[in-house]
Amino acid sequence: MNGRETTTERVFFYYYPELVLNSVSPNLGPISGRTESLLDIDGFSHPNVCNLKFRYGAIDASYAIRNNKVYTTSPQVSVPDSVTISPSGNGLDFAPDITIHFRDEENTFTYLQDVFVTSFSPIMGPSSGGTKIIVNGQGFQ
Repeated sequence: MNGRETTTERVFFYYYPELVLNSVSPNLGPISGRTESLLDIDGFSHPNVCNLKFRYGAIDASYAIRNNKVYTTSPQVSVPDSVTISPSGNGLDFAPDITIHFRDEENTFTYLQDVFVTSFSPIMGPSSGGTKIIVNGQGFQ
């Protein structure tokens, strides 16, 4: 329709309930991405949900449904930060981030700097274990 034409035919519009993200587990991972998280989300299996999608911040994320549970895989980012995971039931309308000065644990994923080991010592110890090891590098929490 171009705004000047009308129709008398019936057109159906289908509704689905708001998708509510209750938790993300785990809710943190490396900036290189590839962290699989289980989402506790209400409404995703409603029959009118036609194009389920998820975004980490502004980046689309892949997902899988296994045993009626949703698993997303975090996309790669360039800097450590916390982002909101937003679901969409039609692929266009994503749940808005309603937080302003803080992040809700329920819908937030935190990217951490990748761990990089530069050295460790000693390189040997007794087979009985118990040797204390010093690990050098960056990105440790």
